[in-house]
Amino acid sequence: MLNETSFKTIVIGNPPYIRHEKILHLKPALREHYGGFFTSTADISVYFYKRATELLKQSGIFTYICTNKFMRGGYGKNIRQFLTSDVSLQALLDFGSVQVFDAAVNTCIVRAEKRMSEANHTFWAATLRSGPDDFNVQEAFQTQAFPMQNSQLSPDEWTLASPEVLALLEKLQSTGMPLGESVQGQLYFGLKSGYDTAFVIDNAEREQLIATDANSQELIKPLLRGRTIKKWKADAPEEHIIVIASSTNVSWPWTGVEDEEAERIFSENYPAIHQHLAHHRQRLATRNDIGKFYWELRSCDYYDAFDVPKVIYPGTAKSFYGCYDTAGNYGLASTWKLPTEDLSLLAILNSRLFDWYARHKFQSLDDPWAGGRLNFKKVDMMHVPIADRNSEQQAQLSRLVERILAEPTSDAVPALEYAIDGLVYEVYGLTEADIALIEKTYHDAGIVIPEPGELPPKKEDPPMRIITRDDIQSIGDEESLMQFLDEKLGLPIPEGLTLGEIVADYSPYWLGLSGDIANAMLDCQEISGSPGESSGIFLVRFRSEEDYSEVLRLVSGSPRWRGRNPADFGFICAGENYQPFAFAYFSDSAGGDWQNAELTVFSWTETKTVVHTGAKHELPDVFFPNTPSEPDEPVDEALLAKLKNVGAPLSRHWTIYGGLVTGRDRAYVIDASKRRELIEIDSNSAEL
Repeated sequence: MLNETSFKTIVIGNPPYIRHEKILHLKPALREHYGGFFTSTADISVYFYKRATELLKQSGIFTYICTNKFMRGGYGKNIRQFLTSDVSLQALLDFGSVQVFDAAVNTCIVRAEKRMSEANHTFWAATLRSGPDDFNVQEAFQTQAFPMQNSQLSPDEWTLASPEVLALLEKLQSTGMPLGESVQGQLYFGLKSGYDTAFVIDNAEREQLIATDANSQELIKPLLRGRTIKKWKADAPEEHIIVIASSTNVSWPWTGVEDEEAERIFSENYPAIHQHLAHHRQRLATRNDIGKFYWELRSCDYYDAFDVPKVIYPGTAKSFYGCYDTAGNYGLASTWKLPTEDLSLLAILNSRLFDWYARHKFQSLDDPWAGGRLNFKKVDMMHVPIADRNSEQQAQLSRLVERILAEPTSDAVPALEYAIDGLVYEVYGLTEADIALIEKTYHDAGIVIPEPGELPPKKEDPPMRIITRDDIQSIGDEESLMQFLDEKLGLPIPEGLTLGEIVADYSPYWLGLSGDIANAMLDCQEISGSPGESSGIFLVRFRSEEDYSEVLRLVSGSPRWRGRNPADFGFICAGENYQPFAFAYFSDSAGGDWQNAELTVFSWTETKTVVHTGAKHELPDVFFPNTPSEPDEPVDEALLAKLKNVGAPLSRHWTIYGGLVTGRDRAYVIDASKRRELIEIDSNSAEL
């Protein structure tokens, strides 16, 4: 035990990582004791740093090994400022995602002296991206450490980088002009409805509203969420949002009228929409993001920005996923939009160079080089350096993007992206040494950079085939479900976390469910190995076996999953107490083609239940294990013989021809942009 009556020369410790939600009872005392250093969302480990300086005598040393989350998390601003001013850092070793210890969180080692420090104070730092199981920490630090100064650590987020990396970042920052100036500040987040349950609807609800009242179509807009946005192009919208701008922005028939009369006019002009929203009147009337009336959205002066060509991207993601939208899609507050017709700008934002820049400069949840999610906040995006492009460079980049947009799932996309990366390097004036440094950073982090014309390594099917009937039947509560997720599905569940702490909630409509099935749903959640991460495994619970049996058919037949890798998704359907239980997953045996993907279902039910995959997939019917299939309808041979004797063969009426055989389609088959290019060069090309 530390004796508080005498000051110490050395303090060594392993501060515990306890989330702030678990120390609510301690917060009043922590606030009183630590004053301005206190942060309500900080975990308990940060206070051990401050406590060390209280116990140490001047020039005493403390060394801690603990979580590295304070380096990037928003709650860590006070501790970051403290470590670069109130003490003198001597060594900082970030283990990144390297699991040196059996810990539920990523760790770091901090050594500091109790002595005030200035901006030019120098210390040694290192980040370990990967390493063998038996590597020596001391040797790793000695071989990989580099000098840094306090001034190179931002209070907003710490990025440990070598002098060479910092020099390249500074070179990039001084190139061209900030994105904010380039787009005249036009960078907007999506709509805030204040109550998505009322305003966000699925395809079936949209069709019903329009069928009831054709005027409803004027107010219903296609909606993209962050999870539906892909690099270059988004999935086809399967949700819509009711957009009724505030009367402060738009003149409506009810503008300037008192409440009761205004609602009467609204109901006359849009009766179906009025009836739909009136069901949520109490919740809508008390929300924060409200317009002049309860059925209106909050005031917003950039509604027009949703209807013009634009780049849309999710606010948080493991990498920047910018897609080009010309269809007037809307988005919620989790998405951002940048109005532009300049495809060369999209090329820069989707390039390898910007990805490298963002991983060093932007805030993130966990290590961005090891699966952590980047936060593309407006304040950071506005300062992204956008290099000047001459007309030839702009045209080259735009043509490459056009080719990708024409066929974003083509095998040629990696080669086109490689060409874009090379042109972007050229636009920014990078040297061979600069490019080598960028590629080395990815290599050291274990991230593969595809060669031109080479696709990334194909994902292996998840290890789910070892599940047995006994495994399924053993699930009967949250604890056994967590064990199943860890041992059978391979999700690394950190010790001590509850199911509620590793799930993200979704509405049934997002899953593609509506009507009685949606109403019968207890909850729909995406399960992750740690909070905030996506796994593609969904837990859907229902009140009865009949409901969950039906949902497997609806989920597998939903067009929501188009454009996604089938092997990335698994669906757990269960009753209220996790039984009856079924787990369904798709095998990517067809190279990403949902129509030919193989669906496997493991289940246990109290009755024999047949699950169909849905005609939209053209998949064969799938039955639960040990459940005999229904026999096919017997063929009516007499009817078949009768049909054969009717009329004459088709060939007697028509001549049937095959399509053209070029011998080399790559040479003869071109897309729309290439056709325009050839005709611009020579108008006679149109004849051919």
